[in-house]
Amino acid sequence: MGELTLRLPLDENPKISSPYGLRTLRSTGERKFHFGTDYEAKVGTFVRASESGEVIRAAWHKPEDPKAGSLGELVIIDHTPKAKRDQQQHIYTLYGHLSSYSVKRGDRVNKGDEVGLSGDTGTSTGPHLHFAVVDAGSKLVWGTSGATRVTPTTSQFKEPETYVGRTISVEGTLDDFTGEEMGKLHDMIETDFKTGSRPTLLVRMPEYREFLRKIGREPFEGETPPKIKLKFENMFSPAFRSFFPSVDLEVNGRNFGNIQTGTKVYELNVWG
Repeated sequence: MGELTLRLPLDENPKISSPYGLRTLRSTGERKFHFGTDYEAKVGTFVRASESGEVIRAAWHKPEDPKAGSLGELVIIDHTPKAKRDQQQHIYTLYGHLSSYSVKRGDRVNKGDEVGLSGDTGTSTGPHLHFAVVDAGSKLVWGTSGATRVTPTTSQFKEPETYVGRTISVEGTLDDFTGEEMGKLHDMIETDFKTGSRPTLLVRMPEYREFLRKIGREPFEGETPPKIKLKFENMFSPAFRSFFPSVDLEVNGRNFGNIQTGTKVYELNVWG
């Protein structure tokens, strides 16, 4: 399980020029739903990744409907690239009307990394950044060029202001591990027990970067080690749990305080 806490895509506290929701188009006077938030930004302002993820698009947006507006130079980031296709929550962010890109499709980015410069491309009434948040119950198939191929709906395109600064626990983030990878980690764990006035479970396990190398993954610059779930259900027999309802936990020499021996799984920041 990973965590996402979206930040604003601009460094300064940006002024909203057009909020999420129904709005009146200046050009036609038509009332239409705006599936994102527009922030005032001079051409050439740094635009930053709202969270870590994988860039799945950095290309000009050409809508299928010629009457629909274009988002111009558009970057889309998948913040849950490891999530199962049809079974888990998928979070994406979109950055539209850019003047240039600093990333390409397939790049991994950290939270706050530059993804491009703001601009006035596509259907635009002036320099600004269009920022959208998509929260879907299954993986979406985005067009990597031309049309996005995803029809905006309020069930998936959410109000960005309600997501910025909020921590979301979700499967499939870049720092999340698969079940197979977690199985390998537990195979590498060694345990011992120290008796005395404070009975202590001693756990020895690989450090974060060492573990990544062992499973064939490379850490990227600035990557924050995730919390992990350590399973204890096979470590304590019923007789042991009866005699020692709680023990201290020490991982790689670091004390994590008292744990209940009857608890099967603990989520700990052992690499933090």
